[in-house]
Amino acid sequence: MTDEFSPLTVQDYASQALMTDQRSDSGSLTFPLLGLFGEIGSLLSEVKKKQRDRASYVGYAAAVVEELGDVLWYITAIAARGGLTFGDIAGNLNRAFSDLRRVGDAPLSFASMQPEIMPLTTEPSAAFEKTLLQLAGEVGLLVIDHHADQLAANQSALANRLIAITCTLVQAANEAGV
Repeated sequence: MTDEFSPLTVQDYASQALMTDQRSDSGSLTFPLLGLFGEIGSLLSEVKKKQRDRASYVGYAAAVVEELGDVLWYITAIAARGGLTFGDIAGNLNRAFSDLRRVGDAPLSFASMQPEIMPLTTEPSAAFEKTLLQLAGEVGLLVIDHHADQLAANQSALANRLIAITCTLVQAANEAGV
């Protein structure tokens, strides 16, 4: 028996994540946008609880990891419903918005998105708090664009918003040591 380990690729993650999307309105962005907005609120709430309760809030680090994962799931669902793949989003994180390209099925690792892993933090830093507020703002812009009907026929606009959100999510994960 061989103990081979192969890291989960972005494409494998997206494929598995999308199998759990149970909503019947799979072409609509509204449901996953509501979920994404809610998860950002939950993430901000975890930081607020830790600031308020300090040492007595022992579940902070695990809650941050869970909420960051939930945000990633909703980004993946929104991309799919908009005719994009999460691989397309992740593969364009370090490219200029005017230079977007389709990644397709090329294997992409999570390590390529987040090369620096820091120790898990048990306290929210000022930088992490600032980045979370930026993340909330980026999600707010996505919701505003959706409400103004600027995304339905414009995959490039959707991709650009999701890339900005994902870049900020990666920064937040780095700052949280996740």
